[in-house]
Amino acid sequence: MPLIEESALLRQALGVPKGRLNPKSLRFENGSELFARSAFTSADAARGISADILFVDEFQDIAAGVLPVLRETLAHSERPRMILTGTSKETVNHLEDVYAASSASVWQVQCTGCGGEVIPDERCVTPDAYRCPACHTPVDWQTGRWIAGNPQSLWGQGFWLPQVIAPFSRLQTINDKVREYDHDRLLNEVFGMPTAEGSLAITRVALEACCSPRPMAASGSDLPPATRGRVMIGVDWGSGVTGEAAVVIASECPNSERLQVWHWAIVGGREKAALEEVERLCQRFSVSIIFADARGGGAHQNRSLWLRLKSEYGPRIVGLEYADTDSRIVGDGALQKWTIDKTKWVAGLCARIREKRVEFPRSTDCQQGFAHVGSEMVEFDEQVRTSRYRAADGRPDDLLHPLVYVLAGRHLAGTGEST
Repeated sequence: MPLIEESALLRQALGVPKGRLNPKSLRFENGSELFARSAFTSADAARGISADILFVDEFQDIAAGVLPVLRETLAHSERPRMILTGTSKETVNHLEDVYAASSASVWQVQCTGCGGEVIPDERCVTPDAYRCPACHTPVDWQTGRWIAGNPQSLWGQGFWLPQVIAPFSRLQTINDKVREYDHDRLLNEVFGMPTAEGSLAITRVALEACCSPRPMAASGSDLPPATRGRVMIGVDWGSGVTGEAAVVIASECPNSERLQVWHWAIVGGREKAALEEVERLCQRFSVSIIFADARGGGAHQNRSLWLRLKSEYGPRIVGLEYADTDSRIVGDGALQKWTIDKTKWVAGLCARIREKRVEFPRSTDCQQGFAHVGSEMVEFDEQVRTSRYRAADGRPDDLLHPLVYVLAGRHLAGTGEST
């Protein structure tokens, strides 16, 4: 408001009348109108407004459930647009939710030293230059490009904007903040990253620490020869409403106890059937064993997959169901069925990640998967004296489950148990 009030040029260009400006509503000479409303506790103040563009600033602080009401202001527009901005103070909040659903684009620079992709986080800041965390080669943010973490997203475009890539940013200023700010404030205010983990079972920091320099594998030809005959796929068929499936392709590292994740994704949907996509992945990666969700319609999907693969590959298919305890594998027609303790295996996966005994592809290829694994909450049940795991409200965790399946499957392969 002071900018407009004190500039004769802007007043004339915008057609703003003389006198005190209304802080809630402005009408310009060309007929355009600007409405400013608060939605901190309720969206009631915005009801009845008809707009073409909706800007929501500090989105992480508005009341939960307000966005659908605010979007109604665009209901009659022929060219509706919505722009949400803010800083993710906590890991579980609606700003993080919409970013995870969006294209989730990250500014990346290819290192001239090691060839890896460098993202603008705190690891890059050194006293004399921004450097690649892997090989310490200086990086120039101006040579970067936007890389979408969810390129197939239909929700909208999303961008992570840390201060270090801003044109006004100076290395000396960033280093001053590194010295002066506490860690949470540094991540929030300078790098635009959430820090309050609450009761999350696993943090984003722990997930990132398990990343390797290698890109996501596209087929079995991208895997080392030692993985031959060891490749597993975990499949969560989901609810069946959208026809999607969450898949994880992994193997045990021959020289260590690490579980190596080669590929993970959500497949299927409106355009392609999930069953066909899973079949193609099994063929492309020469999968030897399949661990798939057997709940509800999952059992039917598993039988259909077995019929599709039997003539050419005949991989073993084990259907899994969550329960309170592990049981022995039993026959299920041509397939096998295994009931596993959900708490035990989710907790085991989290422990392995914290101990860096799981290896993921490079961080930039894993953002969709991390959004799912990093959404799991842990709560202690006083009555039964054990922990319970569930997805945070409004957050997807589909890719967590096939990762649990292949971890359990790795143990099964190690014991050699069968019917």
